[in-house]
Amino acid sequence: MKNLKVAIKNISILAVFSFCLALFSYLLPFGCGNNNSLSAAVAALGGVVSLFIIQYRKLQGKWFAILAIILGVMGFFVLVTFC
Repeated sequence: MKNLKVAIKNISILAVFSFCLALFSYLLPFGCGNNNSLSAAVAALGGVVSLFIIQYRKLQGKWFAILAIILGVMGFFVLVTFC
């Protein structure tokens, strides 16, 4: 239990949140609208910011941030071009 608390303490919350937001922009498309593309753009921006924070504070969660950037950018362009 002690190792789990230490592991959770070292993960970037912003990276995990950005990743979840990028996933929800794909999984919950309630039609074409600005909300989905906005959430994808915010997820990508949060991923970029969290990469800098991870590097500065020596945290874990780099792959969450990278996947948030990829999914956010792809989601933004897919929603903008097809809707």
